Amino acid sequence: MPKKVKEDITNLEDYQRIKLLDENLKKKDIVLPEDELVYLYLYLSDYKYLYPKDGESGINYEDAVMELVSEVSKKVNLELSIDDQLIGDLARHFKQSFYMLNLG
Repeated sequence: MPKKVKEDITNLEDYQRIKLLDENLKKKDIVLPEDELVYLYLYLSDYKYLYPKDGESGINYEDAVMELVSEVSKKVNLELSIDDQLIGDLARHFKQSFYMLNLG
């Protein structure tokens, strides 16, 4: 994770909630590195740090997933696009992966 991003996030007021969680975890002998806490903040805040204006990148991840699933469905001769759980989970995974790739 870029140092500047990490510094910006650790200075946010909202990040203090993650620090409280960290303190509670340490009481149970669970120690997380600062980078992991920053990633946890990003995940729990739905990556709003990266796209603060409208909270979104402008990409419709569900549409991208539907295109992919449609092609895979043809290849395996099985209609996967009716599985709402699969579509939703893949869309969230794509979104998270895209955001993490943009962090550098």
